[in-house]
Amino acid sequence: MRIHVICTKNGLLNEGMNNIEAHFTKRMSEKHEVTSSSLKDISGQIKGERKADCVLLYSRATAKTYWLARLAGFLCKNVWFVVVQRPESGFRKLVRKHPLTCSYLYLSEKDMEDVRIASGKKKVQFHVGLHVEKFVPVSKERAAELKKKYGFSPDKKLVVHVGHASQGRGVEDMTAIDRNVFETLFVDSGIFDNPVQKQVLEDAGVRIIRGFLENVEEIYQMADAYLFPTKSGDYVISVPLSVMESLACGTAAVAYEAIQSKESITEALPDAIVEVTKTDELNDALTKAAAMKSESSLLNRCMSWADSADYVEKIITEM
Repeated sequence: MRIHVICTKNGLLNEGMNNIEAHFTKRMSEKHEVTSSSLKDISGQIKGERKADCVLLYSRATAKTYWLARLAGFLCKNVWFVVVQRPESGFRKLVRKHPLTCSYLYLSEKDMEDVRIASGKKKVQFHVGLHVEKFVPVSKERAAELKKKYGFSPDKKLVVHVGHASQGRGVEDMTAIDRNVFETLFVDSGIFDNPVQKQVLEDAGVRIIRGFLENVEEIYQMADAYLFPTKSGDYVISVPLSVMESLACGTAAVAYEAIQSKESITEALPDAIVEVTKTDELNDALTKAAAMKSESSLLNRCMSWADSADYVEKIITEM
C-alpha cells in the first residue's frame, strides 16, 4: 500500500502529536511505501495524495486543516484524520454544514461527540503506545542512585514535570510547591522558548533541564510524584503521553480535573492520578501521590507503539 502522511514533519519526539506520527510512520514503513509532506506544503500534499492508496493527516482539527482534509478527500478515497484533542469550534462548525469525505482516528470519545461524518466513513478509537521495555519501574535503591546522578537528595521527595513551556501549559504552578518538603525538576523539551517563565521557575528553586533527553525514563523512575499542571485540554493531547510514561514507571501523577485524566487514561490503576481543582491543593495532592510510589507499574495494561501502530494499520487497510 502507498501511504501519504501529512504532518508537522519536524522529525522530533518532543510533542504528543509528533510522537504518535513518528512511531506510526516508522512502523508502517516496514511494510508499506510511506511518503510525507508538511502541513504548509500544499503542492507536496497534492502530489502525494494523487499517488496514495491512503492518506493520514496528523494535525489539530481547525478551520484551516478542514480544508486540507477536504482537498485530500477529492484526491484519495481513503483519508484518515488523526484527532488527538478536541477539534476547534471553527472545524466543528464546518463539518456540521459539510462533513468531510474522510474517516477519523481519535483518542477520546468526547472529542468526537459533535463531529459529523459523511456516509460510508468511520470514527475509530485508537490508543497511544509506549516503549514498554524502556518505561518500567525500578527499585528504591535504583531510584536513589538516579537522584544522586542528577544532583538531588535521596532523602527528599522529588516532583517532576516533562513537557514544554508554552503559554497555557501551567508550568508556573511548580513555583507553588513547598520547597521544604519537595525538590522540583522541569524537563523542558525546548519546543517553545519562554525566557520569562524560565526565570520565574529558577527564582522559585525549580531545576530545569532543557532539550530532548534520550534516557527520559530515568526522570520518571527517580521521581516520587509527577505533576501535570495543564488546566485546559486546549494545550494537551487527550491522553497525555508523559502521564502514561510516569505511571508505567510506578510514579503516580497529580493533574487538574479539567483535562479529565481519569477518563482519558482508562489504563490507570485506581487513585494513580490524584485530581485537583485549584493550585493551593497541589502540595496535599503531591504528598498523596508520593505515598503511592511503586516498584510496579501503575497501569493495568500498557500497549507498545508497535501494537498501537499495527492496530491502526489494520483499520486503514480495511477501507
